[in-house]
Amino acid sequence: MLFARRRIRNETLVVEVLSAREEMTGGEIAKATGIWVGSLYPTLMRMEQNGRITSRWETGTPRPDGSVRRRFYALPERSARR
Repeated sequence: MLFARRRIRNETLVVEVLSAREEMTGGEIAKATGIWVGSLYPTLMRMEQNGRITSRWETGTPRPDGSVRRRFYALPERSARR
């Protein structure tokens, strides 16, 4: 029961922060919600599979610092406007 409540709480927090911005990276969502990344990314994957959020990979030239491409998350109605 506790696990199910925590999962619903995490999903609610993700929707709340994504409602305020057009799109966010996983790191930005983690900072805004305080959800530990070990819990956040499975939550994001589950929400995307259920159609509650959408995602896209960063495009364009490689980042100058050599870091990996970022993945951006958005609510479906917001991603349709891009």
